[in-house]
Amino acid sequence: MTLPTGMITMGQLNTELQRTATQPISLNDGQVRIIAGLNSGLISMNSLRGKSWVTFDQPEGYLYAQGMNSAGLTITCNRDAVWTYTSSGVISISPATGGTSKTFSASVTVSRSQERTSTASVTATAFGVSRTWQLEIYAYGSGISPS
Repeated sequence: MTLPTGMITMGQLNTELQRTATQPISLNDGQVRIIAGLNSGLISMNSLRGKSWVTFDQPEGYLYAQGMNSAGLTITCNRDAVWTYTSSGVISISPATGGTSKTFSASVTVSRSQERTSTASVTATAFGVSRTWQLEIYAYGSGISPS
């Protein structure tokens, strides 16, 4: 969940942090400051608008990578996430499907005279927040012109 861009209640803030809505909370709570991105200083509800406890460094959707001899993509979450995927083609992926990590990586490697396109459908879930990506990775050998 992402906090609203309009009015925010303390109950919504608790829910974002996977707490009960009525649990006592303060704007100086360490986890609240993490969401706001403010380690110290003044903090207000305005500092929290549109923010989330769980963030990913890549936008949800289609991701593409291309490279000579190898190509890869990495997706990072600021929290441990459970990563699940299906893939086609020869592709190296970490962690294993169902594994927990902050980082997911997929790569394709080829020899000088090869080219290969591999795909994966990836979902990450952390603290009840799920995101999905469609990956396409194209690697071509140094003896081949990319198509």
